[in-house]
Amino acid sequence: AARVTYHVYNLLESDTKSDHDWLAFVGDRTLQRIVVVQQVVQKTTFILAASRLW
Repeated sequence: AARVTYHVYNLLESDTKSDHDWLAFVGDRTLQRIVVVQQVVQKTTFILAASRLW
């Protein structure tokens, strides 16, 4: 889960990623226990989800 979290924060720092792109990223990672948290990064609200494989 540590690696996933790291990539998640990396993604959150990107200005080019929208909520849709972020959700697609989560889908590709096929996360199992999804912890959803809203965070504001660079004036953009993203959905933060990090967990183990599905």
